[in-house]
Amino acid sequence: MSYVCEHADELIKNNQTPAALYLAVDCCWQAEKYQQCLELMSKYKYLFVGEMLPSYLLRLKVYCQQRLGLIPESITDANALFNRDNNSENLLVLIETYYREGNLKQVASTSYKLLERKDIIPSNLLKTARLVLIEDKDLAVKLWQKAIELEIEPWLVGEVIDLGFRLGIDRKTSPFLHRDYSQDTQKDSPLKSFSIQEVLSHHQEHQKFIHSINDRYEKA
Repeated sequence: MSYVCEHADELIKNNQTPAALYLAVDCCWQAEKYQQCLELMSKYKYLFVGEMLPSYLLRLKVYCQQRLGLIPESITDANALFNRDNNSENLLVLIETYYREGNLKQVASTSYKLLERKDIIPSNLLKTARLVLIEDKDLAVKLWQKAIELEIEPWLVGEVIDLGFRLGIDRKTSPFLHRDYSQDTQKDSPLKSFSIQEVLSHHQEHQKFIHSINDRYEKA
């Protein structure tokens, strides 16, 4: 990975293909060389028709800007990305960018658009519900409700229950507490089945880990 980063320009110049740029940028991203990612995308965007980077690279560009603290630039590019390619993945990028800016009102108003989306998965709805919980509890409830109307995988149950309790909708959460998740795993499946107690315990441990990471991030 580091070898590709060190020879990124040589790699792209010798191949002159979008695939070479994809590889170089992806390796630099994995190596946390965010500034180099931005420079490569700017320098070699001519490899694409009209010098327009594809959505995947534009999302990566926004993420790099976020990591470098270039929040105003990331908001501009995230908006441009969503306006150009109106899908849920790009909408989530925009929501996350507003969240990193600390603009919770904009996070909430933008998140309302998720309620109309059909190309959204439960995990992203639940994640967004948690982001807007303080600013707009009613919206958080609607996002949670939309999530549980879709298929909830066993690994998401802990989040559904925890968030449901935080939202004060215990009665709607109750069915997830009494469901037998041990039946969700096929006999011959290599995946292990879990009881609801194990699911909740695992979720609590995961939340502690996330909080510890967030604390370190805030202190940094």
